[in-house]
Amino acid sequence: MWLWYAIPWYLQLFIVSFIAYSIHYYIFAVRKPMTYIAHGIFRSHLQTEVPSLYRRYFPTPWCTGTHSMTLMRFFLKSKPHVEYRREFIELTDGGTAALDWPVIEPEPYSDTLPICLLIPGVAGHSQESYLLNWITNLQAIGLRSVIFLNRGAGGTPLNTPMTYDGFHNKEDLRLAINRIKEKYPQ
Repeated sequence: MWLWYAIPWYLQLFIVSFIAYSIHYYIFAVRKPMTYIAHGIFRSHLQTEVPSLYRRYFPTPWCTGTHSMTLMRFFLKSKPHVEYRREFIELTDGGTAALDWPVIEPEPYSDTLPICLLIPGVAGHSQESYLLNWITNLQAIGLRSVIFLNRGAGGTPLNTPMTYDGFHNKEDLRLAINRIKEKYPQ
Protein backbone atom coordinates (compact mmCIF):
# COMPACT_ATOMS: atom_id res chain seq x y z
CA MET A 1 0.00 0.00 0.00
CA TRP A 2 2.91 2.34 0.61
CA LEU A 3 3.77 2.12 -3.12
CA TRP A 4 0.37 3.61 -4.02
CA TYR A 5 1.12 6.75 -1.97
CA ALA A 6 4.46 7.15 -3.75
CA ILE A 7 2.64 7.64 -7.07
CA PRO A 8 1.75 11.26 -7.91
CA TRP A 9 -1.92 12.14 -7.46
CA TYR A 10 -2.57 12.72 -11.18
CA LEU A 11 -1.30 9.22 -12.02
CA GLN A 12 -3.44 7.78 -9.24
CA LEU A 13 -6.43 9.56 -10.73
CA PHE A 14 -5.56 8.23 -14.20
CA ILE A 15 -5.20 4.64 -12.94
CA VAL A 16 -8.48 4.72 -11.01
CA SER A 17 -10.29 6.32 -13.97
CA PHE A 18 -8.85 3.74 -16.36
CA ILE A 19 -9.95 0.85 -14.16
CA ALA A 20 -13.43 2.35 -13.68
CA TYR A 21 -13.86 2.95 -17.42
CA SER A 22 -12.63 -0.56 -18.26
CA ILE A 23 -15.23 -2.06 -15.93
CA HIS A 24 -17.93 0.18 -17.44
CA TYR A 25 -16.80 -0.77 -20.98
CA TYR A 26 -16.99 -4.53 -20.36
CA ILE A 27 -20.33 -4.32 -18.53
CA PHE A 28 -22.23 -1.87 -20.75
CA ALA A 29 -20.51 -1.58 -24.16
CA VAL A 30 -19.33 -5.10 -24.98
CA ARG A 31 -22.33 -7.21 -25.93
CA LYS A 32 -23.78 -9.45 -28.60
CA PRO A 33 -25.65 -7.65 -31.38
CA MET A 34 -29.42 -7.87 -31.06
CA THR A 35 -30.99 -9.66 -33.99
CA TYR A 36 -34.73 -9.91 -34.48
CA ILE A 37 -35.13 -12.72 -36.97
CA ALA A 38 -37.83 -15.37 -36.86
CA HIS A 39 -36.72 -18.98 -36.56
CA GLY A 40 -36.44 -20.54 -39.98
CA ILE A 41 -34.23 -21.04 -42.99
CA PHE A 42 -32.94 -17.45 -43.15
CA ARG A 43 -31.95 -17.42 -39.48
CA SER A 44 -30.10 -20.74 -39.73
CA HIS A 45 -28.35 -19.46 -42.85
CA LEU A 46 -27.19 -16.34 -40.98
CA GLN A 47 -26.00 -18.41 -38.03
CA THR A 48 -23.77 -20.51 -40.27
CA GLU A 49 -22.61 -17.83 -42.73
CA VAL A 50 -22.33 -14.76 -40.44
CA PRO A 51 -21.21 -16.06 -37.05
CA SER A 52 -20.09 -12.57 -35.99
CA LEU A 53 -23.77 -11.70 -35.50
CA TYR A 54 -23.82 -14.09 -32.56
CA ARG A 55 -20.51 -13.19 -30.91
CA ARG A 56 -19.77 -10.34 -28.54
CA TYR A 57 -19.01 -7.05 -30.28
CA PHE A 58 -16.18 -4.88 -28.94
CA PRO A 59 -16.72 -1.28 -30.07
CA THR A 60 -13.84 1.17 -30.22
CA PRO A 61 -13.05 1.81 -26.55
CA TRP A 62 -12.92 5.58 -26.94
CA CYS A 63 -16.20 5.76 -28.87
CA THR A 64 -18.72 3.29 -27.50
CA GLY A 65 -22.13 4.93 -27.71
CA THR A 66 -24.26 6.07 -30.61
CA HIS A 67 -24.10 9.72 -29.56
CA SER A 68 -20.33 9.71 -29.22
CA MET A 69 -20.04 8.02 -32.63
CA THR A 70 -22.12 10.78 -34.18
CA LEU A 71 -19.93 13.45 -32.59
CA MET A 72 -16.69 11.71 -33.55
CA ARG A 73 -17.81 11.48 -37.19
CA PHE A 74 -18.09 15.27 -37.15
CA PHE A 75 -14.54 15.71 -35.81
CA LEU A 76 -12.73 12.85 -37.56
CA LYS A 77 -14.17 12.82 -41.04
CA SER A 78 -11.98 12.49 -44.10
CA LYS A 79 -13.09 14.00 -47.38
CA PRO A 80 -11.24 12.70 -50.41
CA HIS A 81 -11.55 14.84 -53.53
CA VAL A 82 -14.05 13.48 -56.06
CA GLU A 83 -15.33 15.32 -59.14
CA TYR A 84 -18.72 14.50 -60.62
CA ARG A 85 -20.51 14.67 -63.93
CA ARG A 86 -24.17 15.38 -63.20
CA GLU A 87 -26.93 13.87 -65.27
CA PHE A 88 -30.46 15.15 -64.72
CA ILE A 89 -33.46 12.84 -64.90
CA GLU A 90 -36.84 14.24 -65.92
CA LEU A 91 -39.49 12.61 -63.72
CA THR A 92 -43.01 11.67 -64.78
CA ASP A 93 -44.67 14.49 -62.82
CA GLY A 94 -42.30 17.18 -64.13
CA GLY A 95 -39.87 16.95 -61.23
CA THR A 96 -36.11 16.55 -61.55
CA ALA A 97 -33.69 14.09 -59.93
CA ALA A 98 -30.01 13.62 -60.71
CA LEU A 99 -27.30 11.03 -61.05
CA ASP A 100 -23.80 12.14 -60.07
CA TRP A 101 -21.17 10.03 -61.85
CA PRO A 102 -17.62 10.23 -60.45
CA VAL A 103 -15.21 11.50 -63.10
CA ILE A 104 -12.21 9.22 -63.49
CA GLU A 105 -9.58 9.97 -66.10
CA PRO A 106 -8.82 7.88 -68.03
CA GLU A 107 -12.00 5.81 -67.78
CA PRO A 108 -10.60 2.44 -66.57
CA TYR A 109 -13.86 0.54 -66.55
CA SER A 110 -15.48 -1.80 -69.00
CA ASP A 111 -19.18 -1.53 -69.72
CA THR A 112 -19.83 -4.89 -68.05
CA LEU A 113 -18.67 -4.01 -64.53
CA PRO A 114 -21.33 -3.81 -61.83
CA ILE A 115 -22.45 -0.36 -60.73
CA CYS A 116 -23.00 0.46 -57.09
CA LEU A 117 -25.90 2.89 -56.69
CA LEU A 118 -25.34 5.10 -53.63
CA ILE A 119 -28.26 6.99 -52.10
CA PRO A 120 -27.50 9.75 -49.58
CA GLY A 121 -29.58 10.34 -46.47
CA VAL A 122 -32.57 12.68 -46.31
CA ALA A 123 -30.55 15.91 -46.34
CA GLY A 124 -27.50 14.39 -48.02
CA HIS A 125 -25.62 15.29 -51.16
CA SER A 126 -22.67 14.06 -53.22
CA GLN A 127 -20.04 15.75 -51.05
CA GLU A 128 -20.94 13.87 -47.85
CA SER A 129 -17.76 12.37 -46.41
CA TYR A 130 -19.19 8.86 -46.15
CA LEU A 131 -20.17 8.90 -49.83
CA LEU A 132 -16.78 10.23 -50.91
CA ASN A 133 -15.09 7.43 -48.97
CA TRP A 134 -17.45 4.84 -50.44
CA ILE A 135 -16.63 6.05 -53.95
CA THR A 136 -12.87 5.96 -53.44
CA ASN A 137 -13.07 2.50 -51.85
CA LEU A 138 -15.22 1.19 -54.70
CA GLN A 139 -12.80 2.67 -57.24
CA ALA A 140 -9.89 1.00 -55.43
CA ILE A 141 -11.44 -2.44 -55.99
CA GLY A 142 -12.36 -1.63 -59.59
CA LEU A 143 -16.10 -0.98 -59.28
CA ARG A 144 -18.12 1.87 -60.70
CA SER A 145 -20.47 3.94 -58.61
CA VAL A 146 -23.12 6.58 -59.06
CA ILE A 147 -25.00 8.74 -56.56
CA PHE A 148 -28.74 9.22 -56.89
CA LEU A 149 -29.91 12.66 -55.78
CA ASN A 150 -33.60 13.03 -55.02
CA ARG A 151 -35.64 16.04 -56.06
CA GLY A 152 -34.39 19.16 -54.34
CA ALA A 153 -31.33 17.44 -52.82
CA GLY A 154 -27.74 18.50 -53.43
CA GLY A 155 -28.57 21.39 -55.75
CA THR A 156 -31.08 19.44 -57.83
CA PRO A 157 -33.91 21.79 -58.91
CA LEU A 158 -37.24 21.44 -57.16
CA ASN A 159 -39.74 21.90 -60.01
CA THR A 160 -42.83 20.47 -58.31
CA PRO A 161 -44.41 20.85 -54.87
CA MET A 162 -43.46 17.23 -54.13
CA THR A 163 -40.18 16.79 -52.25
CA TYR A 164 -38.25 13.68 -51.30
CA ASP A 165 -40.35 11.01 -49.64
CA GLY A 166 -38.40 7.81 -49.06
CA PHE A 167 -41.42 5.73 -48.14
CA HIS A 168 -44.01 6.51 -50.78
CA ASN A 169 -42.08 7.75 -53.80
CA LYS A 170 -40.23 4.78 -55.28
CA GLU A 171 -40.96 5.80 -58.85
CA ASP A 172 -38.11 8.36 -58.86
CA LEU A 173 -35.62 5.66 -57.89
CA ARG A 174 -37.07 3.27 -60.46
CA LEU A 175 -36.56 5.89 -63.19
CA ALA A 176 -32.96 6.41 -62.06
CA ILE A 177 -32.26 2.67 -62.16
CA ASN A 178 -33.81 2.47 -65.64
CA ARG A 179 -31.56 5.35 -66.78
CA ILE A 180 -28.50 3.49 -65.48
CA LYS A 181 -29.65 0.33 -67.30
CA GLU A 182 -30.10 2.35 -70.53
CA LYS A 183 -26.61 3.76 -70.24
CA TYR A 184 -24.96 0.46 -69.27
CA PRO A 185 -27.27 -2.32 -70.51
CA GLN A 186 -24.93 -5.11 -69.47
